[in-house]
Amino acid sequence: PRKMDVWGKFLVTATTNGFLRLWDISLRTPKLIVPKRRFEPLESIITMIKVNCAGTKIAILRNALDPRGVQHHDHNLYVYDVELDRFHAYDFGVDKHPLMCFWDPNEPDLLAVQINSIDHSVRTKMNWKKRAQKDNAKLEDGEIATMFATSDYGILMQDSFKISTTMCSLMGIEVPHISLMTREDKEAGQGS
Repeated sequence: PRKMDVWGKFLVTATTNGFLRLWDISLRTPKLIVPKRRFEPLESIITMIKVNCAGTKIAILRNALDPRGVQHHDHNLYVYDVELDRFHAYDFGVDKHPLMCFWDPNEPDLLAVQINSIDHSVRTKMNWKKRAQKDNAKLEDGEIATMFATSDYGILMQDSFKISTTMCSLMGIEVPHISLMTREDKEAGQGS
């Protein structure tokens, strides 16, 4: 497996070939729930998978591959609905890409997503790897979005708020709280 996630009694894996598998691991012998489901599009690398508390939905983040094999951030969040055997996608727009996501431990349809905005002045000058290596290249401030993934309506954004991507990062969600990890500002912390 390339990626895996355990949540409660569920284990989900994603292979390098884009296959998803889901198990119920609460039993002595794990029970395979989703035997082998191919994630499309094929020209991608799964960067994160998360299973919800009920084992009914799997959130997927990916990087797209261009014809030369270079990775580019995808601006979509994908959710696989296990019960309907269907993928849903939510497009954040060309200027944004989802970085990480977490399901609520009690509400199986609610998830939080950290989204980063891409600075176009840097984006047009160099590819993602080169941007990350440059000191002056940066991602603009991002946001945290709370979203519902339902079988009837797909993925819907409930709310969002801005964050400084250089100072904090999403760690999880449990209604009514969203957990963020913050970094201490070295310049601000020197005098205190």
